[in-house]
Amino acid sequence: SFNCEMPKVWFLRDHVNLLTGLINHWSCALAVEGGPKLEFFVPTVVTFHVQLTSFEWTFIVNEENVVDNPNDPDQNIHLTLRGQRVAAMVQLPWLTFDAPEYQIPYEVVVNKANAHLSYPTTHPLLEFVGEESAENPFLLVSLFRWDGTYQYYTKYNEENMDTFELNLDFH
Repeated sequence: SFNCEMPKVWFLRDHVNLLTGLINHWSCALAVEGGPKLEFFVPTVVTFHVQLTSFEWTFIVNEENVVDNPNDPDQNIHLTLRGQRVAAMVQLPWLTFDAPEYQIPYEVVVNKANAHLSYPTTHPLLEFVGEESAENPFLLVSLFRWDGTYQYYTKYNEENMDTFELNLDFH
């Protein structure tokens, strides 16, 4: 379990790559000398619980997910979520030795939150929404629940595609 008050979090696609690499390492799925070793594998399920209060979470949501310089606001569209509380659960089920894929269930519950979009000063949509759009939320929710499964493959194959199953519930 992890609890944090007033965090400001930035999330990039690279973080997903970092987390899947870490999961592969923990599950003995990465090739070691001679390949994964059955004698080191212990079937287990690891569950993480994270709670953030008074949070701000920013995603870069550029067209086609292209991010050249994440620190430059004039090159990126930012989606910022601000809220009273977010609680997340992620489960890592390592029950099969050297599995070709993993399905990771997750659940996120957000209380009293709002979402803001901010555009680069040269973005054409800024003409329609105005510069104050970054300060005015386009979404307000009292309760938002998001759960599903993240499926990813441990070895590259052009036919395999990582997928997110999403179940959304707004109040």
